[in-house]
Amino acid sequence: SMTKYYREQGYVGTLGNAFIGVPTGEVVGGTTTINSGTCFETPQPVIQEWRESLGLTLSHEELSPYFSSLRELLSIQKVSEDRVSSGNKLFRKGLQKLGFQNSFPLDRAEKNCVGSGRCPFICPEAAKQSTDVAIVPKFLAQGGEIISNASITHILEEKDKVILYGKTREGKKIKSECKTLV
Repeated sequence: SMTKYYREQGYVGTLGNAFIGVPTGEVVGGTTTINSGTCFETPQPVIQEWRESLGLTLSHEELSPYFSSLRELLSIQKVSEDRVSSGNKLFRKGLQKLGFQNSFPLDRAEKNCVGSGRCPFICPEAAKQSTDVAIVPKFLAQGGEIISNASITHILEEKDKVILYGKTREGKKIKSECKTLV
């Protein structure tokens, strides 16, 4: 999985006091295919910070319907206790001994998980509701197009369409028109 699905075979990172790996997917579905499927709503204090420091006018209440839609689309749910790994149970026990009583597993985007434990290395059962599983098939069924293994060099926005210009890894020029660009 590291050589096939991770950008730079998993060696993307940041520098500071230490190297910190930043797992980035280079596959249809992007980083959602290699992450653990954890999902959470943007916390209200973060939205408040965005309002104060960036001047955004968003509110948690405005975003709430979108959070609900995503929860349904991606089957976001609490992790059942039988799916919590022994390592995570031991970690939770350590947190409790340190006095942290409100620890809990993050919600996950999954449907029919069998507990293979391979979430960050591509789910072998397609249970993790990553973009390639939950969204791309619907997108393609509605006439969407995926441009992969290419670099977009220019985007031209017109009144009723968007035109993408780029080139493939082999250097072939590409042009694609669309009504909506995601």
